[in-house]
Amino acid sequence: MPADDFEAQYSRLGLDPAAAIDATFVSGEQGATISRSSLSTSELGTTGTLPRLTLGSPDAAFVSGEDPAELVVVHVLGEGGMGQVLLARQHSLGREVAVKVLKPSATNKAAAEALVEEARTTGSLEHPGIVPVYALARDATGLPALVMKRVDGVSWRSLLQAPNHPSWQRIASGRDRLEANFEILIQVCNATAHAHQRGVIHRDLKPANILIGELGEVYVADWGVAIQKARLTPGPPRLVGTPAYLAPEMVTGDPSMTDERTDIYLLGGTLHEVLTGEPTHGGTSVHDVLQRAFVAAPPVLPTEIPAELAALCTKALAQDPKTRFQSALEFRDALRLFLQHRGSIRLADAATHRLRLLEAMAKVPLAADQERSWYSLISECRFGFAQALEADPQSPVAQRGLERCLEVATARELERGSSHAARAFLVEMKSPPAALADAVKLLEAKDLERTAREALHLKERHELNPMVSVRERNKMVLVLAVAVGAVVVLFSAFPSVREAVNAQLGRWARLVPMGIVAAVYLICLFVGRRSLLTTRINRQLMAMIGVGIFSMELGRIQFMLLGLTMRVSLMHDAWMMASVLVVCAFILHWGFAVTGAVFLVAGLAVGASPDEHAIPIFSGLSMVAFVSTVVMFRVWQRDLERAQRV
Repeated sequence: MPADDFEAQYSRLGLDPAAAIDATFVSGEQGATISRSSLSTSELGTTGTLPRLTLGSPDAAFVSGEDPAELVVVHVLGEGGMGQVLLARQHSLGREVAVKVLKPSATNKAAAEALVEEARTTGSLEHPGIVPVYALARDATGLPALVMKRVDGVSWRSLLQAPNHPSWQRIASGRDRLEANFEILIQVCNATAHAHQRGVIHRDLKPANILIGELGEVYVADWGVAIQKARLTPGPPRLVGTPAYLAPEMVTGDPSMTDERTDIYLLGGTLHEVLTGEPTHGGTSVHDVLQRAFVAAPPVLPTEIPAELAALCTKALAQDPKTRFQSALEFRDALRLFLQHRGSIRLADAATHRLRLLEAMAKVPLAADQERSWYSLISECRFGFAQALEADPQSPVAQRGLERCLEVATARELERGSSHAARAFLVEMKSPPAALADAVKLLEAKDLERTAREALHLKERHELNPMVSVRERNKMVLVLAVAVGAVVVLFSAFPSVREAVNAQLGRWARLVPMGIVAAVYLICLFVGRRSLLTTRINRQLMAMIGVGIFSMELGRIQFMLLGLTMRVSLMHDAWMMASVLVVCAFILHWGFAVTGAVFLVAGLAVGASPDEHAIPIFSGLSMVAFVSTVVMFRVWQRDLERAQRV
């Protein structure tokens, strides 16, 4: 608000610049002071109808020898701006009571009527949180006296200013101080709501006016400036209340501008003092304090205060009454809700701390030994926010924190190139950033492409892995070697068998030996097809063996049709097998070159020998070749096993 508006308002109030900022201003403070002896019953107006109450001192009652006074003053409990509270012994009931009377230095008609009004206002409020009024009477001089319950306890302000006060042991009962203070404030809200329901506005709610009994009872005291809402009419500007706590509308001094929401501001100021240890408006003079109250800027609260609680306090202390809590019960319910959410807030605060660590770690490369710490921190952070949301599903801090935790984790997995982990974190987010979701999709597409390439590569490695079905392949070669050996022995060592076959088949007889080998080959291939034909290299090897066998058979058919001798056919067979084995040596293993060399020698030997020696030479060298083939297969397998171990 403009400074000149306040200055004009301050001037109209006509206040003493030296007045205390934490003392209560009452509406009668500016009235003329008169002595007790000059104040007549008629001047008191309505107080003239009050019953007389005998109020004496212990000495006077003892010396007089007469009936003791009904109330005997023990000592002064406390003093305010206009009155003082005495501790007195009530004779008839044998109990101690508190008696509020006017101070000798502040005896005037307005003060006396204010005390009577306070008594009647307080007496109309019957609530466990409001100090009961026992009687309203007048003393021997005709001045009013307010008899109330004596509260044996301490003011809330004394507790807030003394963290080591012994009363905390009874009030907190092992709980933390904030929870105990909130329960006190909730009871103050209940008492204030009761007063509002009966049309009474306190106008001076502050920790100093809250009394805490020995058993933790909470009483709202000092209703000296309270007013009936029906009497809130425009009048001369008079400052009422405590400057350090005033609502902005109270600075005007116009009672018609106050209502129940004025007390809400004062309750917010009480909460402010609980949280900060200081009144709402600070300053060194009444002028400075009232100027701050007039402006009513949003409170500056410590950063460690939970956001929900800070928002609650700020709303109660709003400058515009329309934006405050609209009733004491609404304010009370907000306090209760915060207490319910407090466990969630603690969990969210702890998780937020871990989130800050995560964000710091995400900015730098992580060493290998830090990876475990990173994932442990993510788990703790997620679990903390999840637990906070379980306690309070509407917690904005936990909701935002969990989303941010998942976002940081997703971004980190993107940097690591782990699309599966990134997707796992992303799907947990309720509203993932579009850029982050697109980045995960792009990485997944790249991973799919890489996976396809890797699968193809693995398939190629499998297809070209000579160790696949190596045993089955060796068995087949051994069987073929045995078959060749058997044929060679049969047709070489037993001429009678060869002659019998020749007699039966004539020139077609030369097809029988290799036909037997071809048949054995086909049987082995059929029986072992599921293993021998599963990889490319096995298929190629089986094809080469088949090509060698059937090429020799076809060659023999060709030479037979051309009328060539058996020697030429055998020479062709040897060179054909040598060619196939040389190819195997280049493709598979060098050992096949040894067998190929044997067949090459066989071809040369057969070509240089007479026809009658061709078959024995070819048969013998073929046996040598097939034996070397079995040996070379074993050498090949050993080399493969050694390579895999390396």
